[in-house]
Amino acid sequence: MGATPIVALFVALMLLPATASAQQPIESGSMLGIELVRTQPTYYTDDEGYTVVVGEINNLKEFPVTDVRIIVNFYTQDYRDSPRESQIGGTILGVVPAMGTSPYMIRSHSQDLDIYGVSADLLGFTSSPVKTTPLELGDVTARASGELVIGGTVTNNAQADVANAVVYALVYDALEPPRLIVIDSVNTGSLPTDSAYDFQFSLPDYERALFVRLIAESDNYTSEPVDIPVTRYLAEPLVIQNIATVDAGGNPVSSIHRDAPVYLQSRITGQDVIEIEYTYIVQIKRSEALPLVEFIGTSDGLMTDSGVSLSLVEWTPETSGHFFVETYVWNMAGTPLSVPGPVSLLHVR
Repeated sequence: MGATPIVALFVALMLLPATASAQQPIESGSMLGIELVRTQPTYYTDDEGYTVVVGEINNLKEFPVTDVRIIVNFYTQDYRDSPRESQIGGTILGVVPAMGTSPYMIRSHSQDLDIYGVSADLLGFTSSPVKTTPLELGDVTARASGELVIGGTVTNNAQADVANAVVYALVYDALEPPRLIVIDSVNTGSLPTDSAYDFQFSLPDYERALFVRLIAESDNYTSEPVDIPVTRYLAEPLVIQNIATVDAGGNPVSSIHRDAPVYLQSRITGQDVIEIEYTYIVQIKRSEALPLVEFIGTSDGLMTDSGVSLSLVEWTPETSGHFFVETYVWNMAGTPLSVPGPVSLLHVR
């Protein structure tokens, strides 16, 4: 499912003593342990014509902070001139953990601005109690092929139900430090204790996107952030159709025995392909609670304009038991040319 960018500030349950939680002024993008990652952040025009600014702040303090206020100036001429307008907003995370980071997203008040550039500065913050991290992100993926699809699960490991949980997806490019390109969010609603929610983002395929950071937050809890690289597939990928066990002559094998060689073969297809060199990869894992990798084998292949190719890898099992077989097709530079093939279960006698 798609998602709509949301900026949410959450109220902490408790307040520290007044002397610790007083509003603290900040100037010039960095002071008192709170800093902007970039004073000239990324901006883009949304579907309604508003200018959207996305950036990040670092909390270099040894305690959490909240109510971080950021001012963004929108310029239609040189930076030396006065800004066309200014908007004040806050961080997406309600509580920014100690030595942690939070993104922010601030939208212009006016539509269809002929933007020359933007700048950001910090106005202040308040100290905050700690939010614990019983929300857990797992099974996360980020795949780009025409669109950027990000998926995973968020699990509530707290001893109580969770209300108003949100999963944020932050997309970064390859600059140093990495530059935040876009922010998206999914509202999971209420999460009973020990329950999980499957989420998915469908975003445009930002070609410069290098990795995605996921983080979940609710009124009372948060998760540890999870970074995942963006796996790229060609716009017209190859497809791994099947996995078959055959002998050296290509004849089907119905029974696999320890210490006896067998060949794992896949039919690979491609549409509108002229010529592509590829590497066929077979990974075999033991069918156990901890699926240890038993074997990895490769063979090089060539997809021509016929659109069909057969690839096989030889394997000699060294132990008996059940095994999962996974297949992949990459180009010579290590970029996937196909989504992973179907998983097969083999029994070795």
